[in-house]
Amino acid sequence: MSWAFMAFFCLITGEHLSPGLARKLLWPLQLAGVLSIVYWHVTESAGHGDLRPYALVQFLPMLLVPLILLLFGSRLDGTVYLWGMLAAYVVSRLAEYYDAEIYAITGFVSGHSLKHILAAGGSLFIYLALRQRRTVKLKFGEAGSLQ
Repeated sequence: MSWAFMAFFCLITGEHLSPGLARKLLWPLQLAGVLSIVYWHVTESAGHGDLRPYALVQFLPMLLVPLILLLFGSRLDGTVYLWGMLAAYVVSRLAEYYDAEIYAITGFVSGHSLKHILAAGGSLFIYLALRQRRTVKLKFGEAGSLQ
């Protein structure tokens, strides 16, 4: 999931802020996502699992993306689908939070499992966004001002 979130964050950065910035950030952010999981595993094995880097990689981009969507225009239309992806992410996190309760209600699926299904389903929104995209005419000062 970290790999996908970092790629999604770069997609939003490239579309709303600067394609050049997104290209520069993609591999360092992908590496940060992987290393956050490695660090979590190493500290977990040592008996004091530290989730702080993983939490940063997971949550900071998902806090920044809505701000970017709200504050910066896009060169393409169809951003409503990106909001759908964010909604899928929020619902997936709620499913994880209510893990035991969901399992108690359903008796066959846990909130953690549902989290992964919902997060993967968020990819459908990205696919729809990319499939529906068309270039829009920008007014002066809109998207691309950070190029």
